[in-house]
Amino acid sequence: MKTTVSRWMLCLSLTGALSSPLLAAVPADLQQALDATDYTRAFQLAESHNAAMGGDPDFDYAYGLAALRSGNTENAVFAFERVVVNNPYNRDARILLIEAYLALENSEAAKHEFAQLRRISSTDMRSDKIMSFADQMGIEALEAEANTHSMVVFSVGHDTNLNVGMDEDEGEIYGGYYGDKSEIEGNFAEVSAKFGYSKPISSGYVGFLKAAGKFRVYDDVEDTNVTSLAFTAGVAKSDGDRSYNYSASIKPLWTGGNHYRTLYQLDAGFSKNINEAVDFRLGAQWSYFDENDMVDDIIDGNLADRQRLLISAGISRKSVSVSHQVMAYAGTEWADDSEGKYNARDLYGISYRLTHISAASNSKTFAQIFYQRENHKAIDPEYAGFYFTGEKQKDDLAGVTLGHDRTVAADTILFARYSYQNNNSNIYEWDYKASPEDYERHLFQIGLRRQF
Repeated sequence: MKTTVSRWMLCLSLTGALSSPLLAAVPADLQQALDATDYTRAFQLAESHNAAMGGDPDFDYAYGLAALRSGNTENAVFAFERVVVNNPYNRDARILLIEAYLALENSEAAKHEFAQLRRISSTDMRSDKIMSFADQMGIEALEAEANTHSMVVFSVGHDTNLNVGMDEDEGEIYGGYYGDKSEIEGNFAEVSAKFGYSKPISSGYVGFLKAAGKFRVYDDVEDTNVTSLAFTAGVAKSDGDRSYNYSASIKPLWTGGNHYRTLYQLDAGFSKNINEAVDFRLGAQWSYFDENDMVDDIIDGNLADRQRLLISAGISRKSVSVSHQVMAYAGTEWADDSEGKYNARDLYGISYRLTHISAASNSKTFAQIFYQRENHKAIDPEYAGFYFTGEKQKDDLAGVTLGHDRTVAADTILFARYSYQNNNSNIYEWDYKASPEDYERHLFQIGLRRQF
């Protein structure tokens, strides 16, 4: 593998460096008491820190949570009001503020905050807690009319190996642009947009439609533009502390102006609130990759038509302003009969994501690391002879992503991203994303996101 131990140590140290200051906004003893759900002690500790730290939104959120859960409701209202004054888009603080107002039987204040919550939450008004609040106030949590939301993103960046598909909506180029066997890098500009529509269709059920598109153009690298679209329809249901969602998607992709693939996808998901801080999720996904046979002077090959089935499970834990999420998945791909069994493979992976949301600076910082293993089910005859080992192909893919978002105005966010990806194959070493392949990729991106 090209990656040295020192480089991976740097990636891990960056993740650790992000995590070490994340809890600094909340005193360690207060954080520990909240983690242990010892709310009486947490409130006592919050009171002792209030003179020095009161007014810091992250501390105020922790103070409010400790006060609310220990029965000191008036203190909780005071703390959460300070949070939403500093950060009107803090959804969690508004939910807890509504809960505090209802505990004090101040229904008018609760209704006011509920209206603000509805304004900032778009379609996400189906949780058991929010529905319960609505029942107490005698109002509908979901408006009968449709809800819509949209987003536009503009960004620029630099890609050190554009032959590699980092995301699902970028082509996994087999053979490389112009048959080039070297890493190709370039600067790029990108514009993307998303639109969502939802409407209650019966008790507890909400139907939704989503559309998304992206266009990326590279400078000085001919015929490497990427255009992708995605159309999704589905239904979601909330049932107490459980929620369910089912959807179907169509995702066409063009590379260098040529139709590269159409992806058809079915998804089913289940989530359960274990407690106030912990969520558990299960998911199943079926995909069909309808690859267009592009063999020309731009791209000299591509992957086989194939199907994929994935099963995933994950758990997330949120503590005041910090969340941890672990996801694992396993699945298999099988090619159409005419494509050959060597295009079939098993794959499994795991990822960990650490996120910090700062109410004080209206920002979010995250770090994510992942690992994926791919085991091909048969030997590709093309790689059974000269230069090759005659083994079934195995690929180890690992990477890290670092990101920071900052809200600079109402519904306007500046963001920065860095991604690193490394693949190690047991067959042979080339620099571009063919199969088999060893490759590395660094991607840097900055941009502006506007939500409507």
